[in-house]
Amino acid sequence: MSRVVLICGFIIGLAAIGYAIALFAENTKQPVIVEREAVVVQGAELGETPIYAMTPIRFRIQNNSNVAIRFIGGPNGCQPGGCLKTTGPCPLTIEANSVAEIPLDVSVSTLGSFQLEVCVYLDLAGVGVARTVYLTGTGVPATEEAATLARP
Repeated sequence: MSRVVLICGFIIGLAAIGYAIALFAENTKQPVIVEREAVVVQGAELGETPIYAMTPIRFRIQNNSNVAIRFIGGPNGCQPGGCLKTTGPCPLTIEANSVAEIPLDVSVSTLGSFQLEVCVYLDLAGVGVARTVYLTGTGVPATEEAATLARP
């Protein structure tokens, strides 16, 4: 009887080792790699923009890779020259070989030429990546009504 128990235990042990090896082999598959050049974030030229008025704009994320990526964060806050706020869905999945437009509200606070920095955070196949693009334009005086509504 003890031999039967010993043999059964030996067989169960071998099966457990085989199962562990199979799991290990499955978890060591090569990770998906997304080339940096395969994802393009495009800034925007706003032209003449009234200062202190909220101006809705869109910037583009072009995914030229063969896997889906995710937009996981964008600009929210102020910097010299103006304020930016992401207004679209976040996180947002961008399918392979497609383009997504990300909406922003922009409030320019300087007259004349401006350049606002837009930091975009992406998940490229499990790796967090930050990209920086710029919004450019010319701040022009706003009508009094628009300036009163948008000014904090």
